[in-house]
Amino acid sequence: MTATAAPTPTASAASPSRTPHATATVSATAARPTEPPQTRTATPAPSGTPAALCAGRRGGALISLAICDETLAVWSTADAFIDTARELLASGEGLIPIFATLLDGSDCDAQWSWHPDAAHMSFAELAIELCDGCPSHIEADKTYWLTVVRQYCPWSARVSAVDDRRP
Repeated sequence: MTATAAPTPTASAASPSRTPHATATVSATAARPTEPPQTRTATPAPSGTPAALCAGRRGGALISLAICDETLAVWSTADAFIDTARELLASGEGLIPIFATLLDGSDCDAQWSWHPDAAHMSFAELAIELCDGCPSHIEADKTYWLTVVRQYCPWSARVSAVDDRRP
């Protein structure tokens, strides 16, 4: 895997004059596992849970992450991201998720009023400090994150579940 990152700026994280310099990227060529996708239980999820909010979606995966002492569930249509998330879940290892574009509005995780773009996700070994944080940091200063930082790469993230709904 390869990653590129710019040096960390020295301005404070709350400085509105700060601009993002680079997005960490990773190239992944992992083959899809041959085992069948994880199956969902027949019991419906409670109405406010990520699984219930995105129950009808197909063609991607609902991926749950533990970040700081919080959780974040994201819908992904990026095959390499989904495949790597499955591998990380199985191995217990960690890589940094790179959510290249943040969007306003809730999606599969109603606890947050923002979400990452489903098609623009990857994993990397390194990422710039500017985009590190907890989901609540984005929630507390959403305008700054959506207009200045524009990406999210939580260093402490660990994959906690993968609900693969690809054909």
